[in-house]
Formats: sequence, structure tokens, C-alpha cells
Amino acid sequence: MSTESFESPRGEDIRAAPHAPSLAHGLVLPWFIALGSAVHRSLAAINWTWVGFANRRFNESLSLPEKLGGCESLSGAVRVYGAYCRTTLEQYEAAFAEFQQIGVSFAREAPAVGLVAVRITPSEQAYAARSRDPAARGSLS
Repeated sequence: MSTESFESPRGEDIRAAPHAPSLAHGLVLPWFIALGSAVHRSLAAINWTWVGFANRRFNESLSLPEKLGGCESLSGAVRVYGAYCRTTLEQYEAAFAEFQQIGVSFAREAPAVGLVAVRITPSEQAYAARSRDPAARGSLS
């Protein structure tokens, strides 16, 4: 840290130093870095999962008309469409399971240091539930 001297309007010599980080700054900054890192990893995983899912669904949807065009009977078309529907459901289930896993892993990774349980007393609940406008009190009874 270097200091800088300058002259005040009253002619006094004043030294100024860069702002030194406080204790709170030292505790909060690593927490924000860890949280940002966890959020970044989760968003990247969500994007990767979403793009993969959309690509699989797109390819499946594009191949359906060709498969249906190759059918020679109604029962063959029903089998092809049934397989398409089963594949669709399986792909949706797999994608939702991946999204759920990403959410669970984010909940584990997100630093809980800054999270504090807050208790609201019954008197605070009653105060919060009261109407601020005296004209509104008793109007619904």
C-alpha cells in the first residue's frame, strides 16, 4: 500500500492511503466468490443439459416423418408412432432427472455461511398481519 501526500486548503500536509478492506469485506468476498462459482457451474450444466435434450428431441422429431413414410400398413404406423411417444417420454424423464440433479448439487455446493435462520415472534406476526389503513379495518366483517 502506498500513501499519497497532498496539501489541504488550510495548508496542512495530509497523507491518504488506499482503503484497507474491513473484516466484513474479508468474510463476505470469499462467500460471494464461492456462490458465484456454484451458480456458474450450475448454469453451465443447465445449458449443457438443455442443449443436449433439445438436440435429441429435434433429431427424433425430424426422423418421424421418414419412419412413418416407410410404413406399409396402419398397424406399422401405430407401432412407429408408439415408439416415438415412448422415446419422447423417456427423453423428458431423463432431462427432468438431470435438471433435478443439477438443482440438488447446487444446493449442496452453495455456501450456507450467509444464510441465517430468522424467527418471527407471534407479536411480530400479529403486527405484520394488521392493516396499515384504519379505514380498511373491519370493512370485510
